[in-house]
Amino acid sequence: MSKLTQLFKKAQSNYDNYLKRDNVDGLEETIKAFEKISQSELNATLKKATLTELQNCNEVLFLIAKSYTAYAFAKQKELSYTDAVDSLTKANQCYQDITNYIAKIPPFSLPLDLGRQNTEAEFYKHKMKFEQAKMEQFFIKHKMTGAYDAEKAYEALQNIATAYSTFQRVLEKSYKYISYKIDFGINDELTNSIKDELSEARTLLAQAKNKKSKRRADETPTSKKNDNGNTQKKRRLRQRVIIEEESEQIESLSSINHSKEEEDTYEIPASEQEKRQATSESLPTAMELSQSQPVPLQGLDLLSTLAMSFFAPPQNVSSPLPRMSSTLENSITAQPQLENTNVFWNQNSTHIKDSQECNRLLNEWSLIYFNSLSTPVSEKDNQALTLERLGHALLLAAARLQKESQFFGQQKINPALRIAVQLLSRSAELSTKHFNPELTMKELSAQYAPLLKAFANPGRQLYNLEYLQHLRRQVYKESLLINTREASVTDIVTASFKALANTCFGKDYEIVRDTCFEALLSATYALSKNNHI
Repeated sequence: MSKLTQLFKKAQSNYDNYLKRDNVDGLEETIKAFEKISQSELNATLKKATLTELQNCNEVLFLIAKSYTAYAFAKQKELSYTDAVDSLTKANQCYQDITNYIAKIPPFSLPLDLGRQNTEAEFYKHKMKFEQAKMEQFFIKHKMTGAYDAEKAYEALQNIATAYSTFQRVLEKSYKYISYKIDFGINDELTNSIKDELSEARTLLAQAKNKKSKRRADETPTSKKNDNGNTQKKRRLRQRVIIEEESEQIESLSSINHSKEEEDTYEIPASEQEKRQATSESLPTAMELSQSQPVPLQGLDLLSTLAMSFFAPPQNVSSPLPRMSSTLENSITAQPQLENTNVFWNQNSTHIKDSQECNRLLNEWSLIYFNSLSTPVSEKDNQALTLERLGHALLLAAARLQKESQFFGQQKINPALRIAVQLLSRSAELSTKHFNPELTMKELSAQYAPLLKAFANPGRQLYNLEYLQHLRRQVYKESLLINTREASVTDIVTASFKALANTCFGKDYEIVRDTCFEALLSATYALSKNNHI
């Protein structure tokens, strides 16, 4: 196992803690650990990796990149401009490393999973230009509250606004299909964020332009004085006045032309020449790049160069940043949250009694199942298998709810499915069967594909190995119904039934509860029969 892949579990845990508790210290710990790996060592690891090893390395790099980005924005008020931009640059380098080494694989040998990692990394490379522009704008806005160079601010803001417009158009042209929107979290929150940042950039542009114009007006030479009274002066003095008048006229014309140029350039160009190497025709940006028009902005380097010329050296420079990572739980852009609480919760609900009954049924199944195994399993695997059993029961309940519920019958996602996907995902994370939980998720997806595919997006062609990950991305876009982290099976069962009681009412709740109990009883009976108990 390489030094890079050894970071996976710790980086995943730290990023999860940040999403739940805003724990920035964990992100810094991940970054420092990653910084201990030199670029040459990283290149050597990626170069000699097998296809499977490269996929695992890429998962860590996704985590590192997201950690760098989250750290930069969480600490932007404390970091110097240089450190904040450096963190985002390193995040972008992680995505670049992913695409660089996937590009070395011949297209006919490129596995599906690596192809999708490449597509994901290409998207985040586009998004990083947006993130970089946001960071630049934050520092420029702060600088504009005091004394600043209007010329440099205006130029930097023009390129920032161009970056926003370009990213907006890339989303509209290259990521317009619903599958991309689901996979990459392209939702109203992101599009509204782009519009808001662009609006603020234009406001700042207007301020910088006004200050620039005012300064030019103050510097404009005064109008020439009337020279009619100087006719009595000597010829030499008259010639000198004529020369001065001509000089003033030239300067005046230059000032007028410059003002016109300012008005002409005030409209921000809305396109950008994208420079990257496409490794497959399936990559979403290949066609868009071939049709795009060149613009002054050339990515992160130009933004950084312009902004660096705008900012004075910081007075208090924070300690240099470490580097970042991406976890299975965090390939999803949505933030996991703690257990849902509903202000309309009915204290007379039967969910407590039902959760106790469910725990009893699970204990009966566990006792028979684990005693039937030839070798004992670890505590983590015990919990993983138990959660898988409950997740399967809830999948059956979700399928029945989709068929029989008047409310949830017309919806692809229902509460039982959401919890089932969470439980199966947590089961994959706890399992010690594979180094990478994603491999376990694929096995679970294939096993339960007949149930999962009924909830998948109809416009998306998926293999059996992909259904669970696909649904997980949809479920994790919303607030999670339960918290499975650092919780016992008993606590998870209790939280599940409380969440179901909060989101399913009357007959719908009864359908889920009864189907779940019947599935557990059936599984226990089958085990008893096979083991002659």
